[in-house]
Amino acid sequence: MLILSIESSCDETSVAVTDGRKVLSNIVSTQIEEHKIYGGVVPEIASRRHTENISAVCRAAIKKAEIEYKDLDAVAVTFAPGLIGALLVGVNFAKGLSYTLGIPLIPVHHLRSHIAANYITNEDLKPPFLCLTVSGGNTLLTKVEDYTVFKPIGKTMDDAAGECLDKAARCMGLNYPGGVNIDKIATEADTKKYPLPYPKTENKFDFSFSGLKTAIVNITHNAAQKNEEIDVPVLAATVRQKVCDILIDKTMSAVRKENAKTVVIAGGVSANSELRERMLKKCREEGIKLYFPELKYCGDNAAMVGVQAFYEYESGNIASLDLKITDKKEVFSMSKEMLIIVNPKSGKAKMRTELLDISEIFSSAGYHVSVYPTKERADATKKAEKLKTGDFDTVVVCGGDGTLNEVITGLMHSGTDVKLGYIPSGTLNEWSSGLGISRDIKTAAKDI
Repeated sequence: MLILSIESSCDETSVAVTDGRKVLSNIVSTQIEEHKIYGGVVPEIASRRHTENISAVCRAAIKKAEIEYKDLDAVAVTFAPGLIGALLVGVNFAKGLSYTLGIPLIPVHHLRSHIAANYITNEDLKPPFLCLTVSGGNTLLTKVEDYTVFKPIGKTMDDAAGECLDKAARCMGLNYPGGVNIDKIATEADTKKYPLPYPKTENKFDFSFSGLKTAIVNITHNAAQKNEEIDVPVLAATVRQKVCDILIDKTMSAVRKENAKTVVIAGGVSANSELRERMLKKCREEGIKLYFPELKYCGDNAAMVGVQAFYEYESGNIASLDLKITDKKEVFSMSKEMLIIVNPKSGKAKMRTELLDISEIFSSAGYHVSVYPTKERADATKKAEKLKTGDFDTVVVCGGDGTLNEVITGLMHSGTDVKLGYIPSGTLNEWSSGLGISRDIKTAAKDI
């Protein structure tokens, strides 16, 4: 199946032609040199360069693959997350191709693509496995249960690892992209000379790098105020070591919890030399298989989009021409982040059984399920405040008195993109009816 794929989420304009896991062409036009003078990506400039370059890059990809447009079976494009203006260029170009050629349009999430980069390099890799996706804009741990089924385990609560490295590099006077230049200049870490914190999180599998970034800013600013020289190679090595400590510790903790036998590292920071070396050593010690993408597939590229698109197409994920873009990072399950709110009036034993049933059903349908029981009005009000995060795409309600209504009102007022499936208390058949779908609940779960 020949798929032409487009990647324009940040500062690389890339178009590729793939056939399953085979890459026939992968053209990347990078803007790094232009953004380097600003110390980071300027969104407006990135969008304009995508507009100028995408047609030529597309023609080059077709030519290198030695095919014609009429040979294509589908068009795939990154629709989220990323810079809104940059995404718009790629998505609208893909829509035009899809309409003109009369072929399917496949939407691909950027983080899924980074994971799929490993399928290009490692022909024997297949789910299930545990994946650490780590880049300039994202850091998260995911259990990949199937090619299009993902279970989030942990994510960054603030800055991403790559973002921390870039900002640390800037404080040290190094050029963008900072992570690459830190890796090049780093010598030996000295934690006594430059002590750095190990940020803590409520969920032990979540990440936090803002405190570490702030500590680096303070070290460099304090040195400047005292007219002291910073030992840049040593500080760079110390920062790199601390970031790797956090990534490796949390990944291996998740490995033990999930009893994972295979670990995959994806994203731009997967090219980091220390992360590769230390993860390889750690996994060998614990008898875990470890996979990395080839260095040329670590950064943003369209080949990884095309490979993931093949599996998306097989699972029936086809978009219409009204495909929307988003900068939301938590769309790992393609708008399947679910919240179940339960009012346990029908008795604890019955509630527990029904809750297990419905959680299992929606989990098997590819949803990431979070459950919040509400016991009384005060508890519901607290939960409504806690849930004002915008992270949930689907809310399922079991029960429906004023207590639950308070929670739902809190969610709706928070700006959460909610698809509200009202499910009355009762049996699974009643739940299916409550969704307005006269089919088995296992089928209904896929249609919310």
